[in-house]
Amino acid sequence: VTEARLQECLAQFIRSIQSFDSKYDAGRAQVANDSVNFPNFTAQENQGKNLFLSPPVFDATSTRTSGGDGCNGCHGAPEFDIAPNSGNNGIIGSLAGGQDQANTRAPSLRDLANISGTPNGPMMHTGVITTLQAAIGHYGNINANPNNARLDPKLKPNGIGQKLNFNAQEVNALIAFLRTLTGKNIYTDPKWSNPFK
Repeated sequence: VTEARLQECLAQFIRSIQSFDSKYDAGRAQVANDSVNFPNFTAQENQGKNLFLSPPVFDATSTRTSGGDGCNGCHGAPEFDIAPNSGNNGIIGSLAGGQDQANTRAPSLRDLANISGTPNGPMMHTGVITTLQAAIGHYGNINANPNNARLDPKLKPNGIGQKLNFNAQEVNALIAFLRTLTGKNIYTDPKWSNPFK
């Protein structure tokens, strides 16, 4: 038993805590692929799904001119976890102070929100983002800091931080979609219950 092995075991355990009984899963089971509108989704949820899955089209200034938001480029369906070779997302702070450009691990977006629709906790490795609106806003206008050598290239088309120019309808649709990734299993399955009771 070593500290490194305990850290690895705890990390694997935390990554295993996901529900696969979400509204997204029920909808996906009814269609041939993700690009088809899910019959159990509202129009807003389908719009958010389509924005999430579709890549953006940028002009020379890295401003989105059409297409979606490209979230799926890093958070691939159906697990919605981060691609293992991703760079950082532009948040380079550290809980201990200073910079942390190497932190690129992220949990799945599944169960990001609880069954009431609010986030299960602060987001990003520093905990600086506390709402889904703020998380979407962060990706909507990426600052390509020249001191950040590890910013993921997908977030800086043409070498410039992306500007997705979200409108309120798109933000609300993305939030509605993210909430479809929440299931009930992690709240009801005894294997996730308090082991000390």
